Amino acid sequence: MSRSIQSAHAPASLFALPRGEDDLQRHYTFDAEDRALIGRRRGDANRLGYAVQLALLQHPGVAMGPDMPIPGAVIDWIAGQVGVDPAAWTRYGLREETRREHAIELRAYLGLSAFGLAHFRYLVRSLAEFAVRTDQPQRMAEQAIAALRQRRVILPAPSVIERACANALALANRRRWRGVTRALGDAQRRQLDRLLQLKSDSNLTWLSWLRQSPLKPNPPSMLEHIARLQALRALELPDDIGRGSNQDQLRKLAAEGAHLPAADLAKLDSERRHATLLALVQERTASITDEIIDQHDAMLTGLLPGPTADDKQAVAAIVSWQRLGNDATNRLALRASLDHPRFVREQFRSLRRYTPALLDVLALHARPARRELLGAIKSVRRMNAGNLLNVPPFAPVGFIRPQWKALVVGEHGIDRRLYEMCVLHELKDALRAGDLWIEGSRRFRKFNDYLVPARTFEALKRANALPLDIDTSCERYLHDRLALLEQRLAQIDRLATAGALPGVAIGAAGLRIAAPDTTLSEAARARIAQAVLYLPRIKITDLLMEVDEWTAFTSHFVRLKDGKPAGDKALLLSVILADGIDLSLNKMAGACRETTYARLAWLQAGHMREDSYGAALAALARFPLTPESAPRPDIGLRGEEHCSDHAFALMHLLGARFAPQLGGIDDVQLAMPCTDDDYPALKAQLAGALDLRPIRRHWNDILRLATSIRQGSLTAAQVLQKFGCQSRQDSLAIALRELGRLERSLYTLDWLQQPGLRARVQAALDREAACDALARTVFGSRSAGVCEQAFAQQRQRASALNLVTAAIMLWNAVHLKRAMAALRDDAPRIDDQLLYSLLPPLSAHIDLTGAYAWGLKNA
Repeated sequence: MSRSIQSAHAPASLFALPRGEDDLQRHYTFDAEDRALIGRRRGDANRLGYAVQLALLQHPGVAMGPDMPIPGAVIDWIAGQVGVDPAAWTRYGLREETRREHAIELRAYLGLSAFGLAHFRYLVRSLAEFAVRTDQPQRMAEQAIAALRQRRVILPAPSVIERACANALALANRRRWRGVTRALGDAQRRQLDRLLQLKSDSNLTWLSWLRQSPLKPNPPSMLEHIARLQALRALELPDDIGRGSNQDQLRKLAAEGAHLPAADLAKLDSERRHATLLALVQERTASITDEIIDQHDAMLTGLLPGPTADDKQAVAAIVSWQRLGNDATNRLALRASLDHPRFVREQFRSLRRYTPALLDVLALHARPARRELLGAIKSVRRMNAGNLLNVPPFAPVGFIRPQWKALVVGEHGIDRRLYEMCVLHELKDALRAGDLWIEGSRRFRKFNDYLVPARTFEALKRANALPLDIDTSCERYLHDRLALLEQRLAQIDRLATAGALPGVAIGAAGLRIAAPDTTLSEAARARIAQAVLYLPRIKITDLLMEVDEWTAFTSHFVRLKDGKPAGDKALLLSVILADGIDLSLNKMAGACRETTYARLAWLQAGHMREDSYGAALAALARFPLTPESAPRPDIGLRGEEHCSDHAFALMHLLGARFAPQLGGIDDVQLAMPCTDDDYPALKAQLAGALDLRPIRRHWNDILRLATSIRQGSLTAAQVLQKFGCQSRQDSLAIALRELGRLERSLYTLDWLQQPGLRARVQAALDREAACDALARTVFGSRSAGVCEQAFAQQRQRASALNLVTAAIMLWNAVHLKRAMAALRDDAPRIDDQLLYSLLPPLSAHIDLTGAYAWGLKNA
């Protein structure tokens, strides 16, 4: 029996009849030939019924059944077209033969054929080819209807379409499984089946052992996780396995099999079992590789204590403290210089317990600028393999930074232990920057692998279909932005000369910007405090239920297998709440009535994904606080952490307003269109002319990068991290930085002139602080972190906490606004946007703990 793939609303949306006047006019306006055919019927009832059948066959293309409900708006419109009384509809079809004869005649008139078994088989075959590319239920159903309309076939019932889509998906899955496993030999299939068997001297299967995450960042845990990666590499699967397959579908296959016990996987037919195991092997290889690097970074960070006051005083004789800085590498150099024997004896010995195995298991590649570091890693591997106590004279040393060189290379040659420590730290930085990448990793792969394929990008560009909100012509873009920059520089220079910049003073003493005033008046504070007293006490369960009634955010948590929403909303919210407050499912099952751990775990495995949480948060953000759906204020980010030229460039390319807080003199630096410009009042803030050559040279690369971010191949945060970590930034990073200097200058000029912008950014920062305070309250004020060890599960818990916090903030805003509206009319009013931005982290009226009962809202 074929399974259902449609979501509950899909059939209604695909077969819905038009209701609005525009849709009725577009679909149900008869031409002269239609009206002549209708006019040959005898009696008003027959003419109206005949016209309704004709309209339904034309759109949406279905035959009218005896009990099919027809909206009154459709009857009224068609009756007006025909020129009869709509009341005649009740008399149509008293004889079933009349309705059947009309249907046969209309089918011949329109050249339509009835849906039969041959059409069903054709539909399954054609949809199977479509489903290989995408398995989204809605798109498959739309494709099925389009195919039938093209062949002039009357559409069957929605359940028949659904069954055809399900059969096609099953056929496509079998083809996909065969495509993934086609290159597997018998020996490799036996290796995959061996993963479902018990390990020797253990009650775990190999697959269960491979699914485990490291417990703590220590050498034994690292060695066990490295052993897992070695076991996966020992399978010796072909390198091109799954390369021609849809990677999203492979990830979905891995997600479906991730929560299946080994006994259930063993019951699957061979093609599906081997395809699922293969997808799991690829997913675990990438996850384990990333987790190993994260654990190694944690080990290095834990072994490097911060410098003390004595350290600073001692090192002052060698080099100034300001030049050394406070980064981890310099702290290591400082500690090694002050306490070299202790460091080597304790710290290096601990790392050496796992680092030889770590370097051996990583399949590393490097960009040309970092080939010497890759050569140093190979030298360390050879020294480890041969138990060499000295560094060979041919070992690369050009990669060593100045802070390290005086320690690593001494009078008696190269220090063996510090050389390896230097290699390990350079490896860490190079992986973060993308200068080195690991084969099989997900987060540390080659940077070009994140981008959309070059052919796809060129095709989009030729079709003028790039998903960007800017002019994609480099010369036109630069001309417009440079003209705007020149105009704004001249305007701000005139205002600064006249002392007319509000809240800004530019003079001999430098630049001073007054702090924005985002505080509420005493009357407004009193009004909010009075309104807070009217907020009803509510349980967190009832609050989430009420917010879901407004936004339907739970509809985005669909089942991975077939796209269906969860049948039990209360059960779904229990899992979301458990993740949000970092409560284990066992404890949540004990706190909820009429549920079990097994039901919660089943729902979590099938419905909880990071993209679902993202869609649910977006649904909350779209909920309007006012009927006018007033826009949100600009999003503020802390300038000292995020105010980079790369960020300004990326956000503008993506059509977003990047609005960090600019406070210090270093933040307010302006680039000029050319060297000949003269702006005397802004002289201290001018930071040189823009270099447009790298922008023109790499314009296509910049557009491709922005397109990749827009399509979800990578995130802006990943780009900023990699470009920010690169010790020698490549030409693309330099081009993006110059573009960012231009956009940053335009934003800075707005910052100097617009006190409202400064106030909105400060208000957004204050709201972020309020959200953080509320999140700590919801989370239980625990500072030890989440209880999950796996990185993916930690991110899921963080996403759930964000969702619960956002739901509380939205509920508070809506009810606080209602309470303030109910106060006396002579009280001072507060702007809705200001209220939303400055909303305090209210939670005293919400019961966050206790027994969780999902019932009706409190009276």
